[in-house]
Amino acid sequence: ALGSHLIVHERLRASEFLGVFLMVAAVTLLGLSRLSIEIRDRDLLDWGFLVRSGLFTAAVLIFVAVLEISQRALARRDSHGRRGLLLALSSGGLLSLSNFWTSPFMGLVVHLLHRELSPGTRWLLGVLSVLLLAVNLLGIGRMQTAFRVSRATQAVPFQQIPLQIAPPIVYLAVFDLT
Repeated sequence: ALGSHLIVHERLRASEFLGVFLMVAAVTLLGLSRLSIEIRDRDLLDWGFLVRSGLFTAAVLIFVAVLEISQRALARRDSHGRRGLLLALSSGGLLSLSNFWTSPFMGLVVHLLHRELSPGTRWLLGVLSVLLLAVNLLGIGRMQTAFRVSRATQAVPFQQIPLQIAPPIVYLAVFDLT
């Protein structure tokens, strides 16, 4: 928000200050919660973990697809501001998948370094390599498009919504921790 004000000369409204403050408060509270996941203690090929991970990934991809369809409909009506916010949410969803899958990917790389790769581990490492590359490229691209059609002071906080909501869901639902 400060960068868009100083560099692009966007004016900040009271609602945008409130949005930035709420996002900072949410991130602070999440950090203070001390939620952590020890990936080394997890069996990444456990069927239950893979099913929950697949369901989480599918849910996020469906969320992103709905946002993409909605923003395309708005593009036909030339509604740039709302379209940018949907693109920012889409970017956040894609990057939340990147955040989630990076930890299991790194856990598998450790197995690779110790030459402990089973066929299942190799397969999952290959799938995650493609998935991480795709969601990062698409997520960055969607955000760049959002910047072209909306204000950065609005787009950036909207991008952060899925990124901040996903970790507690992953903790509770995917890793099945309490």
